[in-house]
Amino acid sequence: MLGLAIACDHPALSTDPQDAAAAASDVGTHASKTAAPPAAPAAAAAAATEPTTASTAGGSALHVAPPSSWRLASFSSNLPGAPALLSVLPAYSLTHLDLDLQLGTAEEVASVALRQLARFSSLQQLRLVGGCWAYKLPDGCLAGLTQLRQLTTLILDGLWSNISLTGLRVLELNRGCLGPGDALALTALTQLTWFNLDGVGDRKKKKKKKKKKKKKKKKKKKKKKKKKKKKKKKKKKKKKKKKKKKKKKKKKKKKKKKKKKKKKKKKKKKKKKKHSYAAAKGKQAISSIR
Repeated sequence: MLGLAIACDHPALSTDPQDAAAAASDVGTHASKTAAPPAAPAAAAAAATEPTTASTAGGSALHVAPPSSWRLASFSSNLPGAPALLSVLPAYSLTHLDLDLQLGTAEEVASVALRQLARFSSLQQLRLVGGCWAYKLPDGCLAGLTQLRQLTTLILDGLWSNISLTGLRVLELNRGCLGPGDALALTALTQLTWFNLDGVGDRKKKKKKKKKKKKKKKKKKKKKKKKKKKKKKKKKKKKKKKKKKKKKKKKKKKKKKKKKKKKKKKKKKKKKKKHSYAAAKGKQAISSIR
């Protein structure tokens, strides 16, 4: 598939708002340079009709096709300047969008770019990930999402402020922390099927529960190991005792046999003595008679 490659060091993904905006405007002109040659119209047409998926993370590169033939279905990125690319993404084919929003200079770029979310008419799932500190969304950023009829899932992951979510149909506020001035008007959500508001306190409780579960599992494993060791030791002791008993029995049998042999020898000796004594007496009697 034909396209251009934007590496992680591209100005559109930098933290400088001016460089990011300039790079976003240059994507179309740069894409025309990398377009397919006229000798392969079939390949270009196939690339135009086939949906693609783009993802930028860490040191990976983003491969995209020229805007005229772009049929991108999903886009995700965790790089600071990624929201600046929203002006270049196709408005009709994109169904899934996943962005990690960064603080600092990248927040200024995102505040301008996020107002363009309403132009993605085919968007079904939107996920915005904030950081550990409260991320302030620009005014009217999420209000425009009410125009998107196909949007079914909105996931806000992190700490947020300045949230206005009236009119959304299916809403998931995952691990969201609302500020003191943020209010959710749920009366307009007539088609709401599932709502989950998971705060920071809940997260801490969940973490504690997980830690407790892990500790319990470790204790159980240790107990099982100890029991196994004890059983093995008992078996070894029993085997040793049996061996000792067998040895003792063998020794006793040998001693008994020796005693029996000695007794037999003594009896034989006594018999021999008696015979010899009787023979000697008989000889004496015979000699006296003569």
